[in-house]
Amino acid sequence: DIGFSSPQVDDGARGWSCYQDGPLDLRMNFKSGISASEWLQTVTVPELAWVLAENGEDDDPILCSRLAEAILERQRRCGPYTS
Repeated sequence: DIGFSSPQVDDGARGWSCYQDGPLDLRMNFKSGISASEWLQTVTVPELAWVLAENGEDDDPILCSRLAEAILERQRRCGPYTS
């Protein structure tokens, strides 16, 4: 159990949906902190690479750095991520 329910995934405005476009939020409490989309607009490549290494499936620092670079480059070219 990862702690969220079907209505959260089904509602695009919640930022978790794979079926409806919406802001990439990923917060359980909208009143706490900033959305994932906002965070991605302020994060650096090393910061994002660290998050990927600490929380992702692969902790290879070179791979995580390349993924972080690609994620932020895509955002630079196409605009903020949505769900």
